[in-house]
Order: sequence, then C-alpha cells, then structure tokens
Amino acid sequence: MTRTAIGEILTVQSRVTIAKLDHGGGYRAGGAATLDQQASIPAYARHVLWPEGSEATPFAGPFEWFSLLLTIAAFVALWRFKVGVIPVLAACALAGLGYSLLG
Repeated sequence: MTRTAIGEILTVQSRVTIAKLDHGGGYRAGGAATLDQQASIPAYARHVLWPEGSEATPFAGPFEWFSLLLTIAAFVALWRFKVGVIPVLAACALAGLGYSLLG
C-alpha cells in the first residue's frame, strides 16, 4: 500500500469514529456530548443507587450499597488491573444475579 492509500483509510476511519449515536437513533457528527447526554449519567446513577426514588423525591428509600460496591469493583478491574470489558460485564452480571437470588 502507498502512503496516500493508508492516509485515506485513516481519514475514513477517523470520520466514522467521530460520528456518535444521537438520541433519535441517527448519527450526528461532532465529538461533544449534548446537555441531555451529560445529564443522563447522574440520573442513571441516581436510579441505580436509589431505586425507590421518584422525580419528586429522588433520594427517597434505602441506598443500594451493593450497586455502589459493584460499580467501584468494576472501575478498579477495568482501570487498575486492565481486565477486559466482557469479563468484567460477565462478572458483574453473575454477581448481580447472585445478589438478587439471595436477597
């Protein structure tokens, strides 16, 4: 392959990488997340850590300690020990299944 062909391939790959999935199901160009996407992460964490909370009372009900510990363990496995995403996901799924069956 020539340098030009390799450069064209890298350019196409970077364009595909830059395209992100939009909320509407289509693709949009740009690397920055919208405000809705940024706000969805804390809202998701709130629903996981306080499953009985509602829009009116978001932090009502008991705190889900197991979810927090599992999140921390997954983060440490991914970043500190460089474990792959699929094994971490499988381990978290099995831990969650065991927790729900026992509790």
